[in-house]
Amino acid sequence: MEVKTFLNAIMMAFLAIVLMTWGVPTSAQVSVSDAKAWATYVPANWKLLEVAKNGADAVLLVEQNDPSKRIANDGLGTPTLNLNSRSLIFLSRAGGRYEKTGHADKFAPSEGSEDSPCLEDPLLEGGIGFEKRILTVKLHYWMSCGSYSVAIRTFKFRKENNRYRLIGLDILSFSRASGEGEETSINYLSGKMRVKTGVQVIGPEDGAPTPKSQTRWSNVGRDKYYLDSMDQGACIDPDSAPGWCGY
Repeated sequence: MEVKTFLNAIMMAFLAIVLMTWGVPTSAQVSVSDAKAWATYVPANWKLLEVAKNGADAVLLVEQNDPSKRIANDGLGTPTLNLNSRSLIFLSRAGGRYEKTGHADKFAPSEGSEDSPCLEDPLLEGGIGFEKRILTVKLHYWMSCGSYSVAIRTFKFRKENNRYRLIGLDILSFSRASGEGEETSINYLSGKMRVKTGVQVIGPEDGAPTPKSQTRWSNVGRDKYYLDSMDQGACIDPDSAPGWCGY
């Protein structure tokens, strides 16, 4: 086994432990039977990655299947970058079958990134699901080379008139080197944001001082954001990013 592959395997196991510790479930792969059952709703030349169901509602995570969008990477990171687009498809059951009610084409990030080839798939240890009728989309950002930073972003949506409205965002960010980080929780219904710094996610090492935790509150406004119109590309520049990006 190559050193790089071995180190990546160790890091994946390490991050899985962190996810379980902080109550963030990992995503499950779609079975063959699930793929056949939902094939009617998956566009041609796309494939099904995940399904989340809640009563009469279902959300499909699908990915374009275009070989030309898998490009070779000769530098650091994965040897092949999968740049195929991903989309969320919203379904609602009526009269014994599901009907498509909407979609979000710019929210789910692709597996690979040309700008950051060391970035691991944000949905590999994230995914979609329903928790008490609330749709959650978890994006887990970390890099196999070039950075020790980790950010786990959990978006929470409530269905309103066949659209999914953003009602909350939880962010856990930390350094794999020091194990120290911070927690951010935003309530878009109340317009309040809580930031807790000095959170020791991992460790500390023997003899290392424990960071002092501090919590601050601020207002973020009560603008309405809907999943079908949210574009991850808008979050690239923090200075011009919309409020749902969590900066």
